Amino acid sequence: MSRRGVYRGLYSSLVDDPDFQALSPHARLTLLVVRICSQAGAAAIFRYYPELLRAQTGLSPRSLESAFIMLERPQPSGGRPWIEREGVVLWVRNGLRHDPFTSIANPKHRSSVETALQSLPHLRIVLRFCDYYSLTYPFATHALGGLDSMRLTPSDTDTDTEEDRYRVSDEPPVSRQPEPDKATAGSSPTLTIPASVTKALDQARTLGKVRILRTLTFWQANILATNGSIEYGQEILKAEAWLTANPSRSPRKDLARFLHNWIARAGERT
Repeated sequence: MSRRGVYRGLYSSLVDDPDFQALSPHARLTLLVVRICSQAGAAAIFRYYPELLRAQTGLSPRSLESAFIMLERPQPSGGRPWIEREGVVLWVRNGLRHDPFTSIANPKHRSSVETALQSLPHLRIVLRFCDYYSLTYPFATHALGGLDSMRLTPSDTDTDTEEDRYRVSDEPPVSRQPEPDKATAGSSPTLTIPASVTKALDQARTLGKVRILRTLTFWQANILATNGSIEYGQEILKAEAWLTANPSRSPRKDLARFLHNWIARAGERT
């Protein structure tokens, strides 16, 4: 590492990609910053600090969060979101795969990536990253109370479409921790939007109008973060009641983030 920092590799065709150009200017800036910043490390999955990213991008808190929300949406072409977040961890999807200077097939590079993963919190996003690149889990799954009950269906797992044109090479699979018992995994329930959520949104005059609150992507993140430990429909109605009672304090635009924070606090109380 030199005084200039580590070198990052990006394909120049990225800026001409239709999905990239569909992003807002703030989302484009944020994607580039989280990809090349020193905190991204060797794996492009890291513990992020909004205050630091605001300083690096020059964006306001609201603008930065709006950029994150846009980057977390599926791409217009049908590809997976540009980034994923869980707790304090941010993953730039395919940041590692599409880095021309790094390859999981290289033992030294792989070791560097696995070392970076060991310093991350014990969250499911880290295990999804390992599944994506066929890496050994850096911690035991029982640290999360078991994963089988929250296992996603094949349609929700990581598959590339438009993003694949940036693939450097077809990397061979490498060894990883043995998979959970297939009989157990096969019988686990899929993750869907709870019926109580849809019913509550239909009753909520304000939150019910927010389109992203009716997407599976939004509820996947929140259900995984709270381990399905709360009654989401009731929390939506409580949040709606608070918005009605506090019109001067209600966030006019960032209602998705408002509900996300509300649910996170409810999960901490359980």
